[in-house]
Amino acid sequence: MWKTIISLITVFAMSLCVASCGDDDELGFDSASKKYETDGITFTANGGSVPLTFLHPEGEKIEIETLATGGDSNWISIAATPESKKTRIVVGATQNTTGAVRRGGVVVRLNGSVWSVSVVQSAE
Repeated sequence: MWKTIISLITVFAMSLCVASCGDDDELGFDSASKKYETDGITFTANGGSVPLTFLHPEGEKIEIETLATGGDSNWISIAATPESKKTRIVVGATQNTTGAVRRGGVVVRLNGSVWSVSVVQSAE
């Protein structure tokens, strides 16, 4: 009887571990930053900066990069501050002196695979 009880407790504990380890809500941008993942970030012609917080599994390799139209990535910048299980990304756009709308993106890679993308737009 004790073996049965111990087996049931072990199975229950393992199922809790699997459920918590597979929780996708803990990965990607946090709830405050999630809107930027779907709606993008729009800056005025004067530029500016927006902080994003990206949640990721502890100990995993995370890389952040920018992409911009026409290969001109000088107008968009990123700075990342890694912490335990989260990385704060500050996305900045310089003043738009070209007179055209410029678009770019922040790509977050987890262990080499694309995990999240946030679109950035600098308005006219």
